[in-house]
Amino acid sequence: MSCLRLAVGTKRKMSEKYALKARTTKCKTATFWRSDSMSEPVWLVSAGRVLAAAQRPNTRAQRRRGLIGQDEFEPLVLQPCRWIHSLGMRVTIEVAYLDVEGQVVFIERLRPWRVAAPVWNARIVIEASVGSFERWNLNVGDVVEVRHGNN
Repeated sequence: MSCLRLAVGTKRKMSEKYALKARTTKCKTATFWRSDSMSEPVWLVSAGRVLAAAQRPNTRAQRRRGLIGQDEFEPLVLQPCRWIHSLGMRVTIEVAYLDVEGQVVFIERLRPWRVAAPVWNARIVIEASVGSFERWNLNVGDVVEVRHGNN
């Protein structure tokens, strides 16, 4: 079943723009290969050990939404990024800022409804639940590699 409803007597030929919209529009009665919640799975690796599985948003909308409104979540990798906020968030998060080489240059805890100061030499931001960095033994100066989930 398609979410695209054609009026009686309308032509079935659609432009590519509308065909793409028909495939990606949310619909209660259909399942689609593309979803708003899709993001790229990645691995966070440091010193040869896997720290965690994480998600990297694929679209601007996913980046803007980030972790807003979520209580439990996988770590989120934002790239490129040097500045974040927790406006609309429900929980405190831990944030690690990585430079272009993947070295952790700054770590902070960000409570809900706060705006963090920009970290100008950062290129990647990792957002995780409180206690994650301690569990991973992640500190300033460590190098973190972001690997694609299929590697």
